Amino acid sequence: MEPAQPQPAAPDREFILAQLRQLHGLTLFHQGLKAFRRIPRLIPQYLLGLLLTLILAALLFWAIDVFLYDRFLRPVILSIGLWIDSGWSWLQFLSSPTQWILRFLCWVLMFFVAVKLACAIMGFWIDLLIEKVIHYHRPGSDLPFSVQRFLISALRSFWVACKSMVLTLGFLILGFIPILGLVFSFIGVACSSGADILNPYLLVLAERDPAVFKGKRVPMISRFRLGWFQALMAIIPILGWIAMPILVLLQIIGAVHWIESAWKTNAVKPTTADAAELTRPSDPAGPSTAAPEPP
Repeated sequence: MEPAQPQPAAPDREFILAQLRQLHGLTLFHQGLKAFRRIPRLIPQYLLGLLLTLILAALLFWAIDVFLYDRFLRPVILSIGLWIDSGWSWLQFLSSPTQWILRFLCWVLMFFVAVKLACAIMGFWIDLLIEKVIHYHRPGSDLPFSVQRFLISALRSFWVACKSMVLTLGFLILGFIPILGLVFSFIGVACSSGADILNPYLLVLAERDPAVFKGKRVPMISRFRLGWFQALMAIIPILGWIAMPILVLLQIIGAVHWIESAWKTNAVKPTTADAAELTRPSDPAGPSTAAPEPP
């Protein structure tokens, strides 16, 4: 009998993709709350980082308003109003409403960008939360601190988050197209948000095994199942966008808790040799091969 293959020290990409079939937006909340109840001091660390993220988002919104809107966007909006007044006299009654609509859209998009940028900048804090969940399930798996590793990880997380922000922003703008634009916008934001939920965990694992961030692409249906709730939040201006970082972080923690729990359960299953030894002739059914559901 061939010896059983040793199990990798951490979840690999194939295992993670298999677990995604059992996850969707609501189960992530359930698993996140379960992690809060079981992992010591996870809630205070979560709340502190969340408060800093919202403060940073407010500061970024102020900076974008002062340095981008006042200097560049506002003069463009005023020029559009003057163009309507001078060239289309019979549309003068639309000048003021048009300017207010454009200002509102600019402020809304600026707020969304500020929230996303704040989350990208606070990527190191998200990594700390993920590391805490991983350490709970796999004690001793921490890597020694290195300034070089920290900078590389922070820059890579920031780059991935910025690409996702641009993609999500494009899908939101697409939503202004009636009917078909709304459908494609919702699907696109859901898939992008699903990737946002999974990528921080993959980036942390990639510090130990770079192959986990490469290979087979995450199926679109899995990304949609993970991110559909975030897409619902994205179509609610201001309040929904304030809730997005609060909820997405809970979902990230939930995804990590589920996958790590399943991995720990899989790691303690008997090997093929053990199962053969435990099988008795008087027990024709043999040992059960069904893996228990992760906690």
